[in-house]
Amino acid sequence: MNWTPGEPLELTTEHYFFRPLTQRDATERYLGWLQNPEVNKFLGVKSGPHSMDSIREYIRLHDNRTTFLLGIFAKADNLHVGNYSARRLPNTGIASVGVMVGDQNHWGRRIVLETRAAVLDFLFEQPRVDRVLAGCYSINFAAVYNFKVQGFRYYSIQKEIAVIEGKMVDLLRFAIDKKSWLARHQLSD
Repeated sequence: MNWTPGEPLELTTEHYFFRPLTQRDATERYLGWLQNPEVNKFLGVKSGPHSMDSIREYIRLHDNRTTFLLGIFAKADNLHVGNYSARRLPNTGIASVGVMVGDQNHWGRRIVLETRAAVLDFLFEQPRVDRVLAGCYSINFAAVYNFKVQGFRYYSIQKEIAVIEGKMVDLLRFAIDKKSWLARHQLSD
């Protein structure tokens, strides 16, 4: 991939394309995702108070150098369906990644498996990125499944860190290293 830090990062998969979010992407649609308890139940973001201004500020915090906020857009209709946030941690060899699929019409379609593969490919192409970290709440069974399918390994737990649907839940941390990710690609080729 030919990409220059600070320039817009564009990725594609079979069904989706990604581009950095801009202030134009602070829409009522996006705000609706953040205010929908079903969409944000498993996110670190809770329902409110969110506003167009808070979305614009969040977008502004990403520089396309070490912090990325990529909108996921469906190729079929160019519709914004979710976001990836990714961060390269300076001088560590580590990056982190998170995903939100806001458009519930895309749930259950393997969107995370398809799209996160492209994000991981990009991150592991970067100099000195050897490990990618991610996490999810223990009751987010779809996310746990997706991490395991993609070869992430469980490495830590923060017990009873949040309340979801009236119950204390744990935060599970997962990681995948570059060598493991590349080996998986070689097996699938």
